Amino acid sequence: MLNKKDKLLAAAQKFLERGSLDKALVEFQKAAQEDAKDTRTWLRIAEIHVKRGEATQATQVYLKTAELYVEQGFFQRAAAVYKNVLKLTPGHTDAHTKLAEVYRQLGLLSDSSQQYEQAATAFAKAGNAKQAMAALSQILEMNPDQVMVRVKIGEVAAQAGLTEDAVREFGKAADHLEQQGRTDDFLRVAERLLQIDPNNTAVGKRAAVRYMERQNPEGGSCQAPGLLQHRQQGQRDPAAPGQLLCRARADRQDHHGLEGAGQGAGGTATARRAGRDDSAHSRTRSQ
Repeated sequence: MLNKKDKLLAAAQKFLERGSLDKALVEFQKAAQEDAKDTRTWLRIAEIHVKRGEATQATQVYLKTAELYVEQGFFQRAAAVYKNVLKLTPGHTDAHTKLAEVYRQLGLLSDSSQQYEQAATAFAKAGNAKQAMAALSQILEMNPDQVMVRVKIGEVAAQAGLTEDAVREFGKAADHLEQQGRTDDFLRVAERLLQIDPNNTAVGKRAAVRYMERQNPEGGSCQAPGLLQHRQQGQRDPAAPGQLLCRARADRQDHHGLEGAGQGAGGTATARRAGRDDSAHSRTRSQ
């Protein structure tokens, strides 16, 4: 003998076969009230909303269904439902973030990173800098060596006027690149940092020294010789970081890499160049 839920589902199916979507929806909703954890019923409800052109309602039901799948440990099914949400509502930040978490649970870290980055892009476009930074930070938790991601966090912070956060992230990225011996990328990030924090003497000195070590035929940065002379004499350096780099910036032919910065969480010229070297560095370490 059929229970109440089964009777409601049978009635809903008959209405569907007759093309009565409204009546079928009512019956499926009643069945869902009888068993709120029945994912199949919720999926039928979402499908009816899609057929009726009700994207907002369908999205809400899909999100609820995906959460139920996660609670029940069916992560692959949850991923499929979140993908339905993104097809229906492209750029949905909650769906991107939740899908990233599911991929992380499944050990699909590359896919997870991609979803976090797409979530960050959507957050940044909506003016939600903190959420964009938080999404990108999740990528760093999975792979701390992704300097490109740290540069992106710095860019998001800089564009939002979060100077302290931007200086911190650019500073960490610069340290990482310098430790790896990636001088060109270090200098690009250092210059970007000095654009927003021109009084950062420590970074300015390090950048000036790196320019001189490259033996620029024009003599490096305009204040670099004076900088080294004062360091040798143990005196306080009279030049600000911006002055130390003024001529070096003019000498560099590829300074446009930093001038192109500020493209949002989706990527900057600085981040893209560092990102390519990130991949090469990772391959070298794995050999």
